[in-house]
Amino acid sequence: MQGVIDHTLFVQQTDVLNQKIYELRTRRSKLISEDDDEKCIERMRELRKIISSSGYLVSMDESLFDSII
Repeated sequence: MQGVIDHTLFVQQTDVLNQKIYELRTRRSKLISEDDDEKCIERMRELRKIISSSGYLVSMDESLFDSII
């Protein structure tokens, strides 16, 4: 803008940088989503262990309920 580089080069470099920003944001979102999925899977595994270790229930088990909730 101050005449250091010509307008065409400035626009090209800006476009390249904007594309890189877009790609990085997309990658970041994907990584965050994958991390959330892994956390959810781990929580489900823990829940499965809790339920399977409880055996057959004939009455309300408050500690099991608290663990699940």
